[in-house]
Amino acid sequence: MRAAYIEQTGPIEAIKVGELPRPVPGPGQVLVKVGAVALSPIDLYLRSGFIAMPMSFPYILGCDLAGTVEHADPGSTRFRAGDRVWGS
Repeated sequence: MRAAYIEQTGPIEAIKVGELPRPVPGPGQVLVKVGAVALSPIDLYLRSGFIAMPMSFPYILGCDLAGTVEHADPGSTRFRAGDRVWGS
């Protein structure tokens, strides 16, 4: 999948755009094909290291999104493949 990510905190030049492994959803999770994403101030604070929190690298930026569910847990009663969703 194509993503904007960082491998360490730092200046804006630390942001990379490239291919990362496609995530595999676990129990109770969904896989969303993202159609739109936004970087918010929190993403920029995390990228810079201004807000310190535990992160696994590569860390994907952009937690505000809209897209379509590609896979939902078979036991899910809330989401189905094809549902349009947004998250923040």
